[in-house]
Amino acid sequence: MTSFAFVALGLILIRYFFELCLDGVNAAHVRKHSAEVPKAFREIMDAATYKKSVQYTLAKARFGTVSDSYSTAVLCVLLFSGLLASFFAQVVERAGQSACFSKGSTGGPRLEDDRVYDRLVNVIYMFRISEVSSLPVNIFLSLTRNV
Repeated sequence: MTSFAFVALGLILIRYFFELCLDGVNAAHVRKHSAEVPKAFREIMDAATYKKSVQYTLAKARFGTVSDSYSTAVLCVLLFSGLLASFFAQVVERAGQSACFSKGSTGGPRLEDDRVYDRLVNVIYMFRISEVSSLPVNIFLSLTRNV
């Protein structure tokens, strides 16, 4: 792996562990104050409703942790396994004589500046694949939102 890949992996993992720690701190705070309804909510919420909200908050935090873990794993696999580069190579191969992949933007020979275009297309594909990979989580959220 290149130094850029190590830096990218490090930043991804730092973000993941930071979110994991924040979720843990939030869940601990909710558990600590779950025994009684806070003064600010006593007039608008009874104890049973508050207990349900605490359970919901903790369940949502657990699901968020699972979702973040899944998303981080998919991102790392896409970036560091070579799948994304392989996918991009297949797209370039299938595009064949398409002007945007085989010739320069002016229609002439391929120029060094066209690498920027290729990288931009690669990033767009990465975002699309990431969106598709998060579909199971999004479908689950949409199905449970009305429950």
